[in-house]
Amino acid sequence: MELTELITALSDAASYPHPADDVEVHQTHISVVFLAGDYAYKIKKPLDLGFLDYSTLERRRHFCEREVDLNRRLAPSVYLGVVPVVLAGTALQVDGPGEVVEWAVRMIRLPEEATLRERLRRLLPCPRRLRVAHRGLRAVRDGCPERSRELRAIGGTGRHHAEP
Repeated sequence: MELTELITALSDAASYPHPADDVEVHQTHISVVFLAGDYAYKIKKPLDLGFLDYSTLERRRHFCEREVDLNRRLAPSVYLGVVPVVLAGTALQVDGPGEVVEWAVRMIRLPEEATLRERLRRLLPCPRRLRVAHRGLRAVRDGCPERSRELRAIGGTGRHHAEP
């Protein structure tokens, strides 16, 4: 299935197994994120950039699984898993029965104030918080998830669906 067809189909709220009034679509150079109701779904674009190879369905599934494994260390209640996007008759469905045509990372949709953009905007005036965030991210990168507690401690945004 062509990427443009996939994006068009997943832009329809009827493609999701839960209520969604509308679907917001956000693209980066390597992925597409669909904000549908209380959830977000991210698919990898079928690309091979040399340093990154998402060219096959199986590779995209693998990297979706890796993303969930890695990001659950900082946000275990946000990253829910990897779900199939299937062709069910003539329609695409997320997480349903049918022929798998794509894989998606399923996440809790965070409130706007919990996005990285908003968190950075709030953190920038505070060099201490930036240093703590940097140490926490470096610890996670270096395989030391117990140090990431320090990172989680600086980011509370109040009550919302999940801990970012």
